[in-house]
Amino acid sequence: MDEPLPPPPADDVLPQDVKQWCIFIHLSTYAAYLLPMLGVIMPIVLWQMRRDQHAFIDQQGRETTNAAISYAIYGVILGGCWFMAGLLAVILIGYILMIPLFFLSGIWLIAVILLPILAVLRVGENRHYRYPFIIRFL
Repeated sequence: MDEPLPPPPADDVLPQDVKQWCIFIHLSTYAAYLLPMLGVIMPIVLWQMRRDQHAFIDQQGRETTNAAISYAIYGVILGGCWFMAGLLAVILIGYILMIPLFFLSGIWLIAVILLPILAVLRVGENRHYRYPFIIRFL
């Protein structure tokens, strides 16, 4: 099960540079639009650079890294499903598979685009953010 989150820091406790690093870590997932694996590598690199500086950076970096890895895995799985549906479309079975794939792909796309923005907003409010539907590797 998931371990409980520590209590959110008070407004005057969390330094501005800690907030900025957490925001950089969350926004670094958008590097995947430049190179696909960069969206996984950048959060790991930024988190490893500053994780000893503050517990909040460590927790948010761990969460962002888990999310980046999970959503990359989900994207590969969806891509494989689309490939199989395309192959099966030749014999007309694939068209039935495409209906749920459109729905799942839309959810995945919305999550990948909007959840880092929501995380940045929560960090700006000095609140911990946990990404939904991720595998907690770390």
